[in-house]
Amino acid sequence: MKKLRTITIPVAGKDFSLYGYGFTIEEALEIKEALKDYDTKAVIAFLLDVEEICTRQIHLKPIKGVSLTKADISAEKKKMIGHFQKARKDIENLLDNKIKLAYLETVNDTLLEDMSDVEIFERYRERLLTAYYSLEEISAFLSISIEEKKGAGRTPADSTDFIKTIIGAYEKHIDRPTTYRDGPFFQCLQVILKSVNLPHKDPSRAIQAALK
Repeated sequence: MKKLRTITIPVAGKDFSLYGYGFTIEEALEIKEALKDYDTKAVIAFLLDVEEICTRQIHLKPIKGVSLTKADISAEKKKMIGHFQKARKDIENLLDNKIKLAYLETVNDTLLEDMSDVEIFERYRERLLTAYYSLEEISAFLSISIEEKKGAGRTPADSTDFIKTIIGAYEKHIDRPTTYRDGPFFQCLQVILKSVNLPHKDPSRAIQAALK
């Protein structure tokens, strides 16, 4: 897949922007060939839905293909929230003048010894506030996304939930998927899985698990 555009995802009344991903020309042609017996408009609608599904998969995929439990992911998010809270506390101290900005030697190559605390505060107050509220929004986003499911097992590399979502889009626009190796859904799924760097050579078991 390749980066195409920026998409906006609403979370708790606020919009968050992510890179949107789309199929390469080669990938799109492979899927269209597999679905050549179906209505062209339906195929295009399916492709657009799958691009959005894949965008979410790419953004949620663990770094370097490391499979993490949901508990691991939640722990990492909590750790980040803790760092952001500490940063916000430091900003509060700056805004409350508990830390003298003039003690710093330079900011953007400007000698602060020639400026009063009030001048320094006014110059950087807006930036500090922007940083403060941005960290607050990101922390809220992470808190909402934390899944508190105890005893969650490891997510398999072929992500049953991901394939179930693809199946939903296929049923909506194309047809009921089958598990036939030479069938259109099987061929489509191979292309889709490969595009997001998931095991794709023989997804038959993953399809069966997702169809249960």
